[in-house]
Parts: sequence; structure tokens; C-alpha cells
Amino acid sequence: MPSRPAVRYEVVATGLNLRESGDLAAPVIRQLTRGERLSYVGKSADGKWLKVRHRQRVGWVAAKYVQAGHAGTDSARARSWLNWGKATKSPSVGCVVVLQRDANKGHVGFFVSRTPTHVRLLGGNQQNRVCEQDYPLAHLLGYRAPA
Repeated sequence: MPSRPAVRYEVVATGLNLRESGDLAAPVIRQLTRGERLSYVGKSADGKWLKVRHRQRVGWVAAKYVQAGHAGTDSARARSWLNWGKATKSPSVGCVVVLQRDANKGHVGFFVSRTPTHVRLLGGNQQNRVCEQDYPLAHLLGYRAPA
């Protein structure tokens, strides 16, 4: 059976206590700050607490204060994604693709494939639904991968 990929979390609260157990009364191991990354170890039966690894310590955090995956840009502007992660000229499936739409507007989706003339994206607000759609490479502003 193939190994399961590691699940990563990021602290989204200004401050978050890493505790010895999944209980508000449990002793605090250390204070975490926004943006710190954690690795998943397990979760409580009710799903309100996550058991995580932070550096060399294992402890518990309240699940509502962490986010799986990568943080976004905190902007509704599609072009804000041009400053996210790192630029790449060789995208892989799932990379962020930023397209030009009109002079100052854009569109963002996830890379699926590319032909010599088009890029195929998985995205929302495409024909008023989530779907795969082809866009001309002439509209491409950039490919972005997680940093």
C-alpha cells in the first residue's frame, strides 16, 4: 500500500497554544504564531483538536485555528496571485495559473494541461460553474507554485 502524503497545516490565528493534550486546561508546551507550519499526527474523536508536530515537539491545537494546505492572498483580485508562491515556467498539475481578462482584470484557476496554443484550467466562475476550460496562451500572465 502506498504511503499517505504528509498533511501540513498553517496557524491562521494571531496566537495559538500548543498543548500537552486536547483540552483547554492542558498545560501549554509553547505559543505558536500566525503562519507557523505544523504536521498532522492525529485528531480527537470529535475533530475539535488536532495532534500535530511542531519542530521536534508533538502536541495538540484547536482545529479551528489552523488551515490545511497553503494560505491564499487575502485578496479578491485575480492578479494578486502573481505575488503568491514562486514563479515557474514548467507547471505541474494543480499549479496556480493567472490569466489576463480585460486591461486590469484577471482570472485564476488550477493547471490541468497545456497545448501549443491553449492552457486548460480547473476553476470556478467558468461558464457559471466549476469545470475544466481551455484558454488561449496569449492570455497567460504566469504560473505559480507553492513556495
